[in-house]
Amino acid sequence: MNAIDRGTFHVIPDALSAFYFRLKGLLPEVFFAVVDGDVKKARRSK
Repeated sequence: MNAIDRGTFHVIPDALSAFYFRLKGLLPEVFFAVVDGDVKKARRSK
């Protein structure tokens, strides 16, 4: 609710999410490589 009061458009709930958010802005190719790896891993675990 505090984010709404401040008019914040991005609500980042934890440190790992904040890291990914900043990584995407600074090094998008690394971010997408990490996310692609996570998706592949999740698909294999089914």
